[in-house]
Amino acid sequence: EYHSATNATQAIVAFAAAGPLGRLGDRLGNRVAAALAGAFVSLPLYAVLAAGSTELGLYLWVAARVLMGFSGANFSGSPVYFALISEVSPPSEVKILLGIAFGVTVGMQLACGLIGRWVLRMTGDCERVLLRMTGDC
Repeated sequence: EYHSATNATQAIVAFAAAGPLGRLGDRLGNRVAAALAGAFVSLPLYAVLAAGSTELGLYLWVAARVLMGFSGANFSGSPVYFALISEVSPPSEVKILLGIAFGVTVGMQLACGLIGRWVLRMTGDCERVLLRMTGDC
């Protein structure tokens, strides 16, 4: 329930941020926009690294996940990264590289879903796997 709300909010922020981020890439170059997007995409990881597997860490992860929307990233990948592929790749290879990038994005989501389900089964279907380590589940 909460994860769905987090994903929906992140998607709305990503939808709103994609246009301005694209304009920034047009003005300053896609490499600058990709670096900025990369910083936002990394925020959830940094939140967990900073606070650990605690209740605070989970709240920080949710907030960072919403802020990750400012990268323009959604379930099909990040438009900024796709633009960067178009900019730095030879024109004859752009289509195949974009296909690979999209395929890897979707493949990783599938793999993460399967691994997540496996972790839930191994922990007795506890939905609060991060908090399980603290004994709350």
